[in-house]
Amino acid sequence: GNDVGIEEEEEEVREYRVKCLNNLAAAQLKLEQFDEALHTSRDVLTLQPNNVKALFRTGKVRVVLSLRDTIKHLT
Repeated sequence: GNDVGIEEEEEEVREYRVKCLNNLAAAQLKLEQFDEALHTSRDVLTLQPNNVKALFRTGKVRVVLSLRDTIKHLT
């Protein structure tokens, strides 16, 4: 009864949170806020470990941060 309704509501809230966090991470990437985007993407993965968008963004940010560190060491 009531427990099922609460569980469904919690799942719906979790889905909206994932969508909002994914949108935030996308915006942070566009603004080149890479550390923040990585943190936000990891938050998504905490909620949904197999979220494709968050996995992709996490990988993309790690590549960018790695390249940035490599460039710093070369100069």
